[in-house]
Amino acid sequence: PLVTDPIITATSLAFAYGVLTGQTTMGTAFVTGVRTWPLLVMTSALTVLGAMVPTGWLFALAYGHFAQAFNGGEGFLMIALPFAAMLALAVPGIYIGVRLFAAVPILFVERHTPFSAIRRSWILLKGQWWSTALAFVPLGAMLLILGALLSLVLVGSPFADLLLPSRPAWSGGILALRIAGPLGWTLYMLCCLRLLKQGA
Repeated sequence: PLVTDPIITATSLAFAYGVLTGQTTMGTAFVTGVRTWPLLVMTSALTVLGAMVPTGWLFALAYGHFAQAFNGGEGFLMIALPFAAMLALAVPGIYIGVRLFAAVPILFVERHTPFSAIRRSWILLKGQWWSTALAFVPLGAMLLILGALLSLVLVGSPFADLLLPSRPAWSGGILALRIAGPLGWTLYMLCCLRLLKQGA
């Protein structure tokens, strides 16, 4: 997955960008996906780490206390405090995550290293935080509704176990993501192209 998933993701993004700008074919997009694989992996890892830094260590602490409490070794307060702090520190993590929103698509539009792509995204999103954060709310709502409806249809069927063996009741969510995936990639590239055009 560390090899195939980033290549598929990069090919999808490159193809979406190419279709929107009329500059590519599927073959060219695949070549771009393979070529940008190491850059995509490094940029994605840096953006995820940047968003997780404020809360990652607290999550480990909270999980440790939760595991001990489950075995009767901790009281409620020792669980509640780390989780409350984790929720409070999630705010800067979300802020950082949105500011780094355009880092990966920048690799396909402009020539950048992972660090320069992150810096470029940070600059582009200055003053655009709320509009970017809210841009995918309608898509998220559509996914929730579609996922819930598909889960109702699939529950109890063999397809549910195939799609999500560990949580067959939520299998509709996986199918909804697959169906709406192309729309999500296209909206993602459109949003980032708009940001790049405004910040050029």
